[in-house]
Amino acid sequence: MSSTTSTRPAPIGTDGAGRPPGESDDGSTESAGPDRRRVIRRRLAMAAVAVVVLGVAALVLLTRHPSSAGAPMPTSAAMEQSLGIRVTRVAVVGDGGLVQVNYLCLDPTKATEFQSDTSHPPVLTSEDRGTRTATVALMKKGHTMTAGQTYYFVYRNSDAVQPDEFASFAYSGMTLAHIPVL
Repeated sequence: MSSTTSTRPAPIGTDGAGRPPGESDDGSTESAGPDRRRVIRRRLAMAAVAVVVLGVAALVLLTRHPSSAGAPMPTSAAMEQSLGIRVTRVAVVGDGGLVQVNYLCLDPTKATEFQSDTSHPPVLTSEDRGTRTATVALMKKGHTMTAGQTYYFVYRNSDAVQPDEFASFAYSGMTLAHIPVL
């Protein structure tokens, strides 16, 4: 019998000895040029993605508007002494079409006089955009006010004040600034 060697071509994806590229005779892998470049490209791509993600996060944090959420309610001793009230809350309500300003009655006589001045209503101004409203939709007058009781004004809001910003409340030359809007 004669011995013949096969002349079949090596399977695709192997070297001439039937091993995958980069594998040596003892089964260990060698540092293959194309595979190493692929790993480096993959790592560079992941680093680029990480840089983009960090850049977007930094941009969001730096350009984000300071939120009024959790901000303390300011007070004004001059306003409390003069008007007999303390503003306790400003909130956009009625699907954005109204702004409710709550206030606590400290001195019923002064607070009644303040609330009865329908010809000069307090002005509510957005500190962020400079828009304002003085159109009070409900300013009940002629009733007895009680110290310690909370009352409110309702303003028409045509985008003058928005939630999560700061506003100021001005009346008779006095201003209560940096009120968080809910």
